Amino acid sequence: MEHDKRKIIISLVLLFLGAGIYICKLFFDSRPNVIVASESIEEPRDTNEPEVIPVSFPVYLCGEVRCPGIYELDSPVYLYELIDMAGGLLPTAASSYVDMVYLVESAQSIYIPSQREIEEDQGGKSPFSDISIGHGSKGKASEEGLVNINLADSATLCTLPGIGEKTANAIIAYREEHGSFQKIEELKNVSGIGEGKYEKIKDLICV
Repeated sequence: MEHDKRKIIISLVLLFLGAGIYICKLFFDSRPNVIVASESIEEPRDTNEPEVIPVSFPVYLCGEVRCPGIYELDSPVYLYELIDMAGGLLPTAASSYVDMVYLVESAQSIYIPSQREIEEDQGGKSPFSDISIGHGSKGKASEEGLVNINLADSATLCTLPGIGEKTANAIIAYREEHGSFQKIEELKNVSGIGEGKYEKIKDLICV
């Protein structure tokens, strides 16, 4: 009798174990498959390959052009190409006094004078000398790129240190009333330009 009970107990244990294993198998088989995406491995860059860095520079074109403004250039261009970008010259431009094949290859300001300005400022200058070209990237001007206070418009005069729109208009009004400046020192006669302001700009201007 005792032996039969033991066999029944063992049979029950085996039955429960088998049922447990079967249930576990059903559970794991019903779980969705999980796909793990492997990270893409970026190929190492050739460190010997030179990195190309695009270089651009701004040029401020103003005066007698249809669309004055600042133009961002990616490479050197001739002045006639830059003028084409600005819509071309106005009919009033003194085109014969503009060096159309001047090579623009750095940050600067370029002023295109009008025929009237040239006629009012006859000083024996040769053609192309009345185009005002200033290198504005460092706030300085080269010897051949000074701002001509007899030709510059308000926007160009405002590129000078300490000269705002009010003072620029005062300079223009003064030369319209008294004629062209004969020497740069006469600029101190303009209202709003004292000795201190004159000292800041005297090396950046010409007549």
